[in-house]
Amino acid sequence: MSTSPLVEIQDRGAESVLKLRGDFNVRSIAAVDSVLRGMELQRPALGFVVDVSELGAMDSAGALVIDRTLRAGICHGPFPPIRIEGRHPTALKLLEVARAASPECPPPPPARAGLREAVETIGQTVAHFLDEAAQNLSYLGQLVVAAASFVAQPWRARWLSIFHHMEEAGLKALPIIMFLSFFIGMVLAYLGAIQLEVFGATVYVVELVGISVMREFGAAIAAIVLAGRSASAFAAEIGAMRMQEEVDALRVMGLRPVSVLAAPRLIALVLIAPVLTLGANLAGILGGMLVSWLRLGISPALFISRTAEIVPMENLWIGLLKAPIFAFLIALAGTRQGLLVEGDVASLGRRTTAAVVQALFLIIFCDAILAILFQEMGW
Repeated sequence: MSTSPLVEIQDRGAESVLKLRGDFNVRSIAAVDSVLRGMELQRPALGFVVDVSELGAMDSAGALVIDRTLRAGICHGPFPPIRIEGRHPTALKLLEVARAASPECPPPPPARAGLREAVETIGQTVAHFLDEAAQNLSYLGQLVVAAASFVAQPWRARWLSIFHHMEEAGLKALPIIMFLSFFIGMVLAYLGAIQLEVFGATVYVVELVGISVMREFGAAIAAIVLAGRSASAFAAEIGAMRMQEEVDALRVMGLRPVSVLAAPRLIALVLIAPVLTLGANLAGILGGMLVSWLRLGISPALFISRTAEIVPMENLWIGLLKAPIFAFLIALAGTRQGLLVEGDVASLGRRTTAAVVQALFLIIFCDAILAILFQEMGW
């Protein structure tokens, strides 16, 4: 039968005795927790002597709050020694365990922002960016070598894995890519029609939709959807294998994880990306054609014939050229972050998020560079 806990302080000259009565366990400790917190503020210089002669049952919860009182709530040493008076079968051992498990000090409050701190933050960010870029270049070389060996010796390629990833990462993304591209084409045609009506040149909405979709939006929409689906999936799949030590098992068997895990995913994305871009182009042009028909009265036959005759086909080839480049960057980010996963779930979440963010950054950065390059080349 449990008894209610009681606690009192007895002064004995230069020392004070913390006398405990009753049970100090998880069921009863709440009754004296506030009293013990008040005693933390009046701890004598020599600390308390704990009288356990009338102490009943004790568990780790009771030991933790008593040790907190003996330490006066501080989280850093040196702590006063644990001194016991009286006999109890487990009190001293439990108090020692509680002392060993005393909480760590919270981190210091962040320093106030100033010029020095701002310069340090900028420097650390730049250093981290350069280090990440160097690691990406190193991994890029490994990935290119692994993929080139498959191209040079196609009979050694893991075609079953490649076709599987082409279906999972590519073909299953085609509906959502075409759906998004269809509405992008509608928006382009609608906004273009509003502006061109002012000048009485609504027929030029055909060129606007055709060039925009084939040159930029088709490849970009396909790449962004692949970055969200495939980069995260690659990082999660390979990261789970890292957590289960399957990647280490591949190394023990003499196999290179980049060749076995990353290269098939890279080849699959590079092969399927132009197909997805073609689907995005088709859907975007259909969306623009629908709005042109309903809003401007441009018939589908006129829209299609004008697209074929007026819109340069170089725009289509430029979009199709961008597609495998974007796919390469997506596979690079997803597989590398997956191989960097450590042995905990938090690391898996961080790397999966980093894979998507990095893939999107690389796509937009590369798209800007290619747009400037093609424009300067007169394409």
